[in-house]
Amino acid sequence: KEQNIVFADGNHTYTKDGEFWTGVTTILRVKNQDFLKWWTVKLMYETLLTKQAQIKKATKEQYLAILEEAKKAHTVKSDTAKDTGKIVHEWIEGYIKAKIARVERTTGLVEGDDVKRAIDAFLEWERATQVVWLASEAIVGSPTHKFAGTLDVLAYTEKGLTVIDLKTSSQISEEYFLQLAGYQICL
Repeated sequence: KEQNIVFADGNHTYTKDGEFWTGVTTILRVKNQDFLKWWTVKLMYETLLTKQAQIKKATKEQYLAILEEAKKAHTVKSDTAKDTGKIVHEWIEGYIKAKIARVERTTGLVEGDDVKRAIDAFLEWERATQVVWLASEAIVGSPTHKFAGTLDVLAYTEKGLTVIDLKTSSQISEEYFLQLAGYQICL
């Protein structure tokens, strides 16, 4: 059902008839993500472990540079994961939209092992699930609660009408379930 909700990508806001509505993911950012601080510490620790030999021979300046590198290890990994996630998401979005429109889509070459693995896993899941795609990147909103969001996929699966959010993360956090619940409320 058309709700006439407008999404402004530049400032990531939703409006309905000129009224600002909060986004589902904006609401979820309020919740503390404790697992991230432990993941950050773990990556720093792992980085330092690989540099033991260098640390033993390092000058004070070299040692501080190694510490700085370890301190930033989580941002390097996070940025790489975001790039992979974006590529995978865009590929799957185009694939599903082509399926919905019943048009042949040339998928192009997929580069990068992580990207290829994620897309292959998605295609394997699609074959096993016998999914019927209904919508991709659909803006939904709750007039009662005045919030909105853009759900990745709406489909029929063996479990019935299903809201799907595409993730490439190996960490399935509570936030993901809350995000899907928000979209379901909007529907």
